[in-house]
Amino acid sequence: MAEQKQQTKPLTANELDDTLSKIYYAPGGFQGITALHSRLPKGAASKERFWRWLSSQKVGRYMQTQPPKEVFAHFTENRPNAIHQADLLLLPHDQVGRKTYKYALTLVDAVSRYKAAMPLTSKLANEVAAAFTAIYKDGPLTWPKTLMVDDGHEFKGAVSTLMTKHGVTVRRAQPGHHRSQAFVESFNRRLAERLFRNQAQQEPDTGRDSREWVEVLSTVVADMNDTVTRMTGLPPTPLPETPLPIGTLVYIATNEEDPKDVGRRRATDPWWTHKPYPILRRVSEPGQPVLHYTAFSKHGFTRSQLKT
Repeated sequence: MAEQKQQTKPLTANELDDTLSKIYYAPGGFQGITALHSRLPKGAASKERFWRWLSSQKVGRYMQTQPPKEVFAHFTENRPNAIHQADLLLLPHDQVGRKTYKYALTLVDAVSRYKAAMPLTSKLANEVAAAFTAIYKDGPLTWPKTLMVDDGHEFKGAVSTLMTKHGVTVRRAQPGHHRSQAFVESFNRRLAERLFRNQAQQEPDTGRDSREWVEVLSTVVADMNDTVTRMTGLPPTPLPETPLPIGTLVYIATNEEDPKDVGRRRATDPWWTHKPYPILRRVSEPGQPVLHYTAFSKHGFTRSQLKT
C-alpha cells in the first residue's frame, strides 16, 4: 500500500523554494505542477503557490505552457475570384504520348472553394505561367485580385510577369507558415487521395503498378467541385484584443516561427524564447488580430503568441 502523506504546516517561501528546487532541477526531477505537488507532504503548499514558483523560474517560463494555435480570420473578402491560392502537387510520373507529367498546378478560390488543376511536365516558371493562362481562359475562375503562393522559384519569373500584366497582386508565404495556404494544401491532400485510389483500383486488373492520373485529373476535380463543402460564411465578431504598448518586453511563442527547423520540433524544445524582446511596432488590419513585431522575427505575432 502506498504510504499516506501526513498533514503538515505550510512551508515558508524560502523553505518552498529550497524544497522545490531540489526536486525540479534534479536529473530525474519532476516538472509538472501535479507531479511536484505530489512529492511534498499534504498541506505544505497550495497548487497556486506551486504555479507562482514555477512561473518565477527561468526554465519553467519558456518550457511550460504550450502556446495556443492562433486561428486567423483568413479573409474579409466575400466575392468569388478575388483571392486564389495556388500550389504544385508532386505526383507519380505519368507518360502520355511523348510527354511525362510529374506535377499538377492546383488552384482554389478562397471564397467559393471552386477548384482547378492542370498537369505539368516540370516546375519551370514558363510552364506554370502557361498553365495559369489555360485555367483562367477556360473559366469559371478568372484572374483574381490576389494570388497566394509559396516562395518557390516556380511562382517567380514568368509567373510574376504574367500576374503583373493582369493586375494580380502576388502574396508569397514564408516557409513554415502552412496556415496561409490552408485551402490549397487541403485540396492537394484530397486530390492525391482520389488519384491514388483510382490507381489502386487499376492495379488488380493490370497486374502492375499504375502511375496514371493525367487522364482522370479533370474528372476528379469536376467531381470535387460538385461535392458540398463547408463554406466560411461570416464569423461572429470577436472581442477586440488589447494590443501591447510599443517597447513592452515579451517572450515569443516558438512553435511556428523558425523556418530552418520546420518539421523538426522535439518534445524537449522550449515553447517560448529564452529571452524577452521589445515590441518595435504594431500593425492592425480590419478583420484581423493586431500583429506585434519584434527583432526576433520578421513575422508578426498576435497577443496570444506573446507573454509578458
